[in-house]
Amino acid sequence: MVLPGTSIQTALDRAETIRSHIESEIGCTVTIGVGALSEMMPSGYDLIDAVDAGLYEAKNRGKNQVSDAAGNAAPPRRRRQIRPIELNLERGTNLG
Repeated sequence: MVLPGTSIQTALDRAETIRSHIESEIGCTVTIGVGALSEMMPSGYDLIDAVDAGLYEAKNRGKNQVSDAAGNAAPPRRRRQIRPIELNLERGTNLG
């Protein structure tokens, strides 16, 4: 996800909103790395490296969280009760 003109803290907060929603609505955990393009990173490849470093930072801290490469993390949102998902895998069935 690209968020032009967004601060790293806002990006961390938005990523945490997405992570929390996936956990509460779908019932699985998500670890997200966040990066910000700056003058110190002249290319998109540098940005991808920063996001990847953020992902590994979050995984090293215990997974199911959001982090950037510097170890900054969004405060976790209050977790709601995860409701089970019933899957009906018959042909032509809508999972909604």
